[in-house]
Amino acid sequence: MKTLTQDKLEKKYGPLQVDLLKDKSMRACHLRDSQNISRMLAITIYPKNRNSFPEVDEEIESGSPIGRTFIKYGYKIKKEISNDCIVKISNSLKNEFQTKKEIAQMKMYDLYVQYKDSPFLLYATIIEIYIP
Repeated sequence: MKTLTQDKLEKKYGPLQVDLLKDKSMRACHLRDSQNISRMLAITIYPKNRNSFPEVDEEIESGSPIGRTFIKYGYKIKKEISNDCIVKISNSLKNEFQTKKEIAQMKMYDLYVQYKDSPFLLYATIIEIYIP
């Protein structure tokens, strides 16, 4: 299994907490370290005809990390990256990252989940912006 993004960041920065912002069509969160520095901003955009995963959705909507939660319930996850680039970041995001740097790496991917032998289903499109 591939390493989850949060696992990679925690190896580098220590334990991270999810700081959740959400509404019905999307979820945004900062992964913050013990000094309250955001190490990543993740924006999750749900499809209009969203697949339902009741037990998983409840935990994710209350702030649990998406990948870890699906794996905990026995799902496999697959990412199909559609964009991996450098972006200019706003002043507010520079403040969250506590940096003066103007650019950061961004990845955008579709996240698919599979339970046992069922086909992979699209869960969401996720955009991740990493601390420079």
